[in-house]
Amino acid sequence: MYEPETLDLLSAVADFDVSKDEFVSTTASFQYTCKGAEWCAVVAAHTDAVHRLATIDITSDCGVTTGELANLTIIATEKAGLQICFQVATCGDAQREHTLRLGLEMCEFRRLKGLYHIFLAAAMAILPVDEENTKSTSHSQEDDYYPVDKVFVPTINSHSRVGEDRRQLVAEFETTLEDMQSMQFQKEQQIQHLASQLDEERRCNAQHVAELQKQLVTMRLDHTCLDNELDSISAALLETQESCNLLRQLVSENEERHRYERQKAQREHTALQEEYAALVDHYETQLRLLHNKSPEAHVPSLNTKYGVTTTVATNTNTQFDNEITTAGDVHLFTSRNHVFTPRTQATDNLNSNTY
Repeated sequence: MYEPETLDLLSAVADFDVSKDEFVSTTASFQYTCKGAEWCAVVAAHTDAVHRLATIDITSDCGVTTGELANLTIIATEKAGLQICFQVATCGDAQREHTLRLGLEMCEFRRLKGLYHIFLAAAMAILPVDEENTKSTSHSQEDDYYPVDKVFVPTINSHSRVGEDRRQLVAEFETTLEDMQSMQFQKEQQIQHLASQLDEERRCNAQHVAELQKQLVTMRLDHTCLDNELDSISAALLETQESCNLLRQLVSENEERHRYERQKAQREHTALQEEYAALVDHYETQLRLLHNKSPEAHVPSLNTKYGVTTTVATNTNTQFDNEITTAGDVHLFTSRNHVFTPRTQATDNLNSNTY
């Protein structure tokens, strides 16, 4: 046992390695205090057991898994008692943190407190033995006839109680060890199950990646075909555009040429009409002169239909030598200065087509 002065200075602090590899950056800190003045001695005598029992109580009663638990720290002082500090990975879940704090308030740490009570019982059993040994020694010095069995009998009883307490503590440790072994077996089964699930997911992901690669190759081929078709369509459109431009140019040239020919034909037609009118006037004048000079001659009128055979007497002494030649339905009047062609049905048709 420790003296009170020594217990004031004793502070057992230790860190227990729990799932530091799975520690998540987003964690919540928790603290629990167990009252008691003998926790320093308990932690000093049974450090590993205190850590193991605290871990089991947290994971069993507070609803925290070993994968979430991190940075378990135990601080024992005579005045403050036993302080249990640890962190839990909550991934920023406020509801989860609130639930864990409620569970920590309701947690009794029965295994850890059971170890504390067993240690106190063993300590209380040892203290009376020391006092009785001191008293029996003083009595033996005063009276040489004091029976010796009074000194040793309490010592034997105290040792038997200590042995029972130790056996109970060993049984508790064995139970704790069995619990930890069962938990370890469950964790190993969970790890195997997770490993099998991970392998299955890897196979599925590999198949999915292979299918995606095939689809990507197919899409690339389709894209290449579409690019080729697009190039062909673009080339055809360019050829069509060039053909349209050429046709448009040809149409414009034809329109210009037709416009020019039409204007030329109109000018020629106007000139022919003027010449025709002049010829008609000249013909009528000649007819009137002939009629005045030769009343007996039969001169066709302009209103008569062409194609009638006409005989005209000639006067060799006149100023103009006129000759009328009959050839079917066309009459040709020849003079010294003009050649006149009467308008026929064919001429009318030609003029109408020109317009």
